[in-house]
Amino acid sequence: MKKEKPVVIGGNNDFVGAFSMFTAEISEFDLLGFEHVVEDLDFDYEPLLISTQVVAGENLKFIANATSKKSPRWFLAEIDIFRSLKGEFSLIKVGVVEVDFNFLTK
Repeated sequence: MKKEKPVVIGGNNDFVGAFSMFTAEISEFDLLGFEHVVEDLDFDYEPLLISTQVVAGENLKFIANATSKKSPRWFLAEIDIFRSLKGEFSLIKVGVVEVDFNFLTK
């Protein structure tokens, strides 16, 4: 029998379990928490979408525009945040969203 790896908050593991569908309706509280955890990073982030997973607290998965503070570079980022039952926000990970623009044409 294969033993499952536990999900470790703060590690590099992806979240497991059911997340809600992505929506552009981000609450003011979640937006303030998002801005708080990304303010000291090397990129500016503008959240576009949010998906949530209820646990002992809540996992928040944002899709955001990421713009470099040092160059004209930009990309789409996935930002995972944990909100505790006390309402404290913790950054879990920031990753790049890969988009394939190779659409089929006639």
